[in-house]
Amino acid sequence: MTLFVPNPDIVYVDQIEDLPLSDFGALPDHPAQRQTALHAVHLIAAGVLNEPLDQHREVAITMIGDPDHGDTIEKMIDLYRTDRAAALARYAHKQDGHTRFYSWSTIDDLPVPETLRATVYAVSDVAAATKSYNAMDSILAAKGAKDMAQTTVRIAQISPRSDWLKQASGLSTALNMTLNVVCGGGNFVPTDIRSVLLADLQLNPLEVELHRALPHLAAVNYFKSALQLLDSLEPSAPLMPMAAPYVAGYLSILQRDPERGKVFLETLQGESGRYSGGLMDAFFSIKMVGRRIFNPKEKLKTTPKQRNTMALSCVLNAYNGWAEGTNFTADKFPTESRVITSFNPVLRNAANDVRKAHERAKIKARQRQTTVQTVMRQPRSSDRGAEYDQPSA
Repeated sequence: MTLFVPNPDIVYVDQIEDLPLSDFGALPDHPAQRQTALHAVHLIAAGVLNEPLDQHREVAITMIGDPDHGDTIEKMIDLYRTDRAAALARYAHKQDGHTRFYSWSTIDDLPVPETLRATVYAVSDVAAATKSYNAMDSILAAKGAKDMAQTTVRIAQISPRSDWLKQASGLSTALNMTLNVVCGGGNFVPTDIRSVLLADLQLNPLEVELHRALPHLAAVNYFKSALQLLDSLEPSAPLMPMAAPYVAGYLSILQRDPERGKVFLETLQGESGRYSGGLMDAFFSIKMVGRRIFNPKEKLKTTPKQRNTMALSCVLNAYNGWAEGTNFTADKFPTESRVITSFNPVLRNAANDVRKAHERAKIKARQRQTTVQTVMRQPRSSDRGAEYDQPSA
């Protein structure tokens, strides 16, 4: 067994049992602290702070020295013993508790403690402070690597029932394709569409940070009812295709026609489809189109985007055919992509307006840059006159 010898550059000083929350909040953040809002996303999504636990009051404070200017560990501790407030005001930083304080300060309905139990450390310099911080932050850092799609679903207050939504595999791609349907095509960049989805919302500061940290949160909220309805069917790959373009098709159907779409998808789960008399029905088309689109030989002729578009189009066309009571010619899968532009383009005009506004802004920015470059290339008036000011030989 190796003897445990504490690092002399990181020294325990004290524990404050009842530090006012406001006093802790007034301390500057630790120099190594990053992505507080993103960490808050995970805490809130997991519901960690919903229940008032005494452990939530435990925080850490670090007094950071500067040996080059005589601020040693010994000097900081001596001042702390004689004038704690002065020592904290001069040297202290938050070490652990940034995210909780941020959440308590921005979420109205969280239980907030009046005081905290703070462990105080003194460290020799910024390097030692970073080492101490990293030791405490390792667990939180691991949380930051969680799948963002799963976090987005939790933040949207959706409680998944199916393994599909619990895993949220491929959900971001499916949402992007579903957005293409409601925008009437795929000629929009994600930032334009997010602008449309967020345009009429009154976001508080934390919500703004959440949308920055989780780029698909706006889409999950927009398609929340469709997601929950699909999740309630507990879809799985053995019963129906669950790759991203198929899921995009299912969500698009449920977004437009919730009740009838649910009946269609329930039937899709329970039937293999009919193929006879030179015709195939909607369910056979959806379940078998993948063999055509993703056939190794056919894949050599198409791009991944084209294949995804074909699969999505097949789902939408099949649904329309089912709704109209029509079947499809055998082996001619309904993959025509025009259906994407016409199925449910409820956001097309708004998305076009945002895109045009962004394009105008880019043009103006280029014009300003051109003007600046032109002015910089022109000789200054003082330079033009200088040749006449030269003394004659």
